[in-house]
Amino acid sequence: MSWPEGVLFCYRFDGRGGARPLEAAAFEKDAPPAGPLWLHADYTCAGLSDWLQQRFGLADVVVNALFAADTRPRASRMGQGALVTLRGVNRNPGADPLDMISLRIWVDSQCIITTRRYRLRSVEQVRQALEAGYGPEMPGTCLLMLAEQLTWHINEVIDDFEDQMDAFEERSAAAGDVLLGGELAEIRRQAVHVRRYLSAQRDALAHLALAEFGFIDSLGRLGFVELNNTLQRYLEELDLVRERVAICQERLQARLAEQLNGRMYVLNLVAALFLPLTFLTGLLGVNVAGIPAADHPWAFSVFCLLLLILALLLFFLLRRRRWL
Repeated sequence: MSWPEGVLFCYRFDGRGGARPLEAAAFEKDAPPAGPLWLHADYTCAGLSDWLQQRFGLADVVVNALFAADTRPRASRMGQGALVTLRGVNRNPGADPLDMISLRIWVDSQCIITTRRYRLRSVEQVRQALEAGYGPEMPGTCLLMLAEQLTWHINEVIDDFEDQMDAFEERSAAAGDVLLGGELAEIRRQAVHVRRYLSAQRDALAHLALAEFGFIDSLGRLGFVELNNTLQRYLEELDLVRERVAICQERLQARLAEQLNGRMYVLNLVAALFLPLTFLTGLLGVNVAGIPAADHPWAFSVFCLLLLILALLLFFLLRRRRWL
């Protein structure tokens, strides 16, 4: 007998940090399961929801949450258990880390059931710890360890944000390029995207730390308190990244305004210098009678000389007033 399609693995905790793989035949023989276990599944497989509901006696609302297409981080008490949804960064090859993967969890004193669509490295690390004998002892500690691993990998994304800002500030100071606003806007968009889920995840962990769940002992609650504090620090670091982005954007805008003002200043000075000359040439260029010295052979040369003298006088006047 084999597991239904979608079941990725199933372990029975030994209570000492290790676990042994549970075969489908042994599970069916002991149903309902004798002893705490961890079952991990892919929620996209059809028919798995009905099997879970029959074998574990889950309520409809729990099954619907474990197989929902769109979720947000949360933690809700459901009878003697808890329905938890957490988010982790996508570290799969070729994937965008900001495309956060949702891990849906049902946990009580006898089992922890996790479902996902894409592979999560955090789940694999907890599984490896169980196989090595230093993993969680019970479903409650398994939930804590999963939350710890998910939080740890979120720290890597925040470090990437800070490295991007450091590199951007160095390039901006060295090159003085004002055409980098698009990069800043992208960093800010990503930070807002991550913060949206982290704030909800912090609230979920705070609920697990404060609520009196039978499957979480006092030490486990302290662990969730520490995780909540860690997520709060991550949120503050994301706020700092957004502030740095805002400061850089203001600096770029000020630099761009300074460049535009300098160019407009030069154009205004050129206009002020040539305005009298343009007036004179336009006045003497009208096609009406009475233009002085129109028939004199040296009139054009003398007029050009007078224009040059006037231009020099205007130039020295602007220099004296320190407008140039």
